Amino acid sequence: MLGDLVAQSQGQVTSTRVLPLSPQGEVRLEVSFAGAGELLGHEIRDLGTFIQTLRADGILQVEDGSVLMTGPRGEVASMTGFGLGKSTGCNGSTHFASCGYIRTSAQHWKRLNEVAIVSEYEVDQQGHFTVKCWEWK
Repeated sequence: MLGDLVAQSQGQVTSTRVLPLSPQGEVRLEVSFAGAGELLGHEIRDLGTFIQTLRADGILQVEDGSVLMTGPRGEVASMTGFGLGKSTGCNGSTHFASCGYIRTSAQHWKRLNEVAIVSEYEVDQQGHFTVKCWEWK
């Protein structure tokens, strides 16, 4: 069951790198981003990188996704995940849905070590993104 909204962030894609084609001949990209927001009501900065494959059916498959979230007092949380997305227009905007998990030793985020995280990302044609994350109970 979808639970509480636990995080939200907004930011910018900071780099895109073309990788060798997949074994199926599909285009693969490494995408990195940086943003800021909240995790369980605490301010964070977030940095992330993921591998994105443009499948033959037009779906964007995200794998090997990693996000580093840091708080103002040096707290650290990391999120690992995967997802699927699709273009929402010919202008480069996309929508992604992802699932993953968080690991942290920060006391105020520790309960997130025990739940799956589901997220929705919206990316516009300039590479600005917004993301919302919910716990999956």
